[in-house]
Amino acid sequence: MRKQILSVALVTALSAISYAQNKVVSVTTLTKNETKGQPKKFVKCAAKPPSVEWEANFQKQIQALIANQSKYRTAMQVNYTIPVIVHVIHSATAVGTGANVSDVQINSGITILNNDFAGTGLNSGNVPNALASAKANTGVTFCLAQRTPTGAQMTTPGIDRMSYASKNFIAPGATGYDGAYIDATIKPATMWDSNKYLNVWLLELGNSLLGYATFPDNSGLSGMPSGGNTSTEDGVVLNYFGWGSSSNSFAPYDKGRTASHEIGHWLGLRHIWGDASCGNDYCTDTPTQQSENVGCPTYPKVTCSNTGDMSMNFMDYTDDQCMFMFTNDQKTRIVTTLTNDSRRANLVASTNLSCTPVNLNSPPSAVFMASSTGTFIGGGNITLTNTTNNATSYLWTVSPTSGATFSNSTATSPTISFSAPGSYNVCLTATNSFGNSTPACQVITVAAVQPTTCDTLSNLEADDTLTFYRNGATAADGYITGQNSFGDISKAERYNYPTSGFSTGLTISGIRVYHAVIKGSGSTAYNVWNESAGFPNTILATKSVINNTLTPLQLNTITFTTPVAVANNTPFYVGYTYGYASGDTIAVVQTRFKNPTVNHAYEQFSNNSWHAFTETPASWGSTASLVIFPIICPNTVTSLAHLTHNLTNNAYIFPNPNNGMFSVMLVFDEQTDATIMITDLLGKQIMVRNVTNVIQQEVALNLTNAGIGTYLVTIKTNSGITTKRVVISE
Repeated sequence: MRKQILSVALVTALSAISYAQNKVVSVTTLTKNETKGQPKKFVKCAAKPPSVEWEANFQKQIQALIANQSKYRTAMQVNYTIPVIVHVIHSATAVGTGANVSDVQINSGITILNNDFAGTGLNSGNVPNALASAKANTGVTFCLAQRTPTGAQMTTPGIDRMSYASKNFIAPGATGYDGAYIDATIKPATMWDSNKYLNVWLLELGNSLLGYATFPDNSGLSGMPSGGNTSTEDGVVLNYFGWGSSSNSFAPYDKGRTASHEIGHWLGLRHIWGDASCGNDYCTDTPTQQSENVGCPTYPKVTCSNTGDMSMNFMDYTDDQCMFMFTNDQKTRIVTTLTNDSRRANLVASTNLSCTPVNLNSPPSAVFMASSTGTFIGGGNITLTNTTNNATSYLWTVSPTSGATFSNSTATSPTISFSAPGSYNVCLTATNSFGNSTPACQVITVAAVQPTTCDTLSNLEADDTLTFYRNGATAADGYITGQNSFGDISKAERYNYPTSGFSTGLTISGIRVYHAVIKGSGSTAYNVWNESAGFPNTILATKSVINNTLTPLQLNTITFTTPVAVANNTPFYVGYTYGYASGDTIAVVQTRFKNPTVNHAYEQFSNNSWHAFTETPASWGSTASLVIFPIICPNTVTSLAHLTHNLTNNAYIFPNPNNGMFSVMLVFDEQTDATIMITDLLGKQIMVRNVTNVIQQEVALNLTNAGIGTYLVTIKTNSGITTKRVVISE
């Protein structure tokens, strides 16, 4: 495996997992625990351990995260909030009877989870002194979802009740549902979007199981065994009494710790004994132990030559009252999951509003985006995308009215076309039973003739988080996007040919690149490649630049001596080739691994072969985009869609979450004045910054005195407005 990154410790960890090749156990194998000290003969957990390949890739991501946090920014507690939807599957009994558990029990489950993941739960003060330093506050909190998938306010937050008959499910019978039926039938029929919710199912679970969970879908790459799940099965299944405080008749499983254990799996944690005799859970601060513990062992119970099993860990099999801690290394695995797993990362992103109540007792707030804020006569329709919540009707207006036509002025998301040049103010008013919103407006500029300006392309997505990663624990290991211990020589970003505006061809006049690090007296070549067989091939244009003439942590513009033509409707690559002269260092900012849904990043090894970042084990096993933009110029313009971007894609916040110190990166095609306004969720203004004549600029902001919480960052220019969320943690 080429990219066993970072340290000798990782190499040791990877070799140590070879034992597990015969231990990818099934549910039936786990039932051997059924009668082992569990008085009601419940099987504690039936989560399926993921594959060896999954764990190897996950360890690689852990080490990259550790190195990045230690070298890029000061370590800090980052808090994550996970919205939960609890699906209650019952037999049409009264609420509070049998599987139709009460609202009180469901709400108590959230309290228990929040305390357990903060390290303050029941009996958490009983951690033995010898293990106390390992106890962690994971930084994870849970909330019952406030909104349905359509954005409506839930009358009973986070609870989705249904009888099995209402969904045409089979009856659970005397033995309960088996996992195969749940995964194949119940989950797909009841699942809420797993990018926005942690789905939990409470029902009568068969085979004497307490619960099971899906692991993170760590890779999803072809040819690599999946350790996780699909979007139609992702979540946690519990026997109905395993969530929250339940009847004492279900002791010793009545204190909600089954949920803490299974959600630990869902966040990437392994059983503490490694599912093998003296096995490996890949956490150095959990003692190696012989096997699972049951009941309430007295510390120290010595096995495998340790100083005492950590039987009080949530990932053991002890009774609910006797498990009460996660460790710091387990926290690292959890944070790695929330950083790299695509669904988990989306779920905790600041753009996920599932935990935010809808204000039902007030008029709506109108919000929309135009597909373009510029066009010309005959340039086609502009789509108006309405994202307003809690509205029952809409009215679109435009000023001046002459020369502009809506497809339907009362539609949710109409199109608008123009027959005369000028500046048009397009507004949306939303209405509900409490009144009308304040109009939300955007200016669209219509030109009389076709412009011939140049533009930049970007693969960045609106909610991308920008970062960069060290390749190892020391400076000698280098960077993932620059010189490193593997001897990589080039990095490139793939671009598809624009879908509109360039039907008669385009040229690339240069590139804009955002360096995290750039220093030394050596040179770096900035290139354009064509594509062959899905990889960069022939260099079409190149410009060599001395490293120390460029500035780190801002966009640098590299202009080619002669613009290069790109063949119509063919992909191309822009990137850089670098040397290893003494004193030279280069790294380019990239998106957080797995943050974009599609990979655009490629690298050239020392043997001149090209590889996608998604390749495993050859490369990094994850999607990514590099912050490197081609400057493209049309031969003849047929649309302005590429020339005036939606502001959503002109502004990026990083890091996010943060400790109050963060930046807004603005990227425009021409000099633009912008206003950055920060408010809290109630609309109170915290800060306003004005910047002028910006083409590309990083605006550093300091909200360390504002307090922990979620804030709105609104960026406004004369061509549009966009609002993003930023999360400040300790």
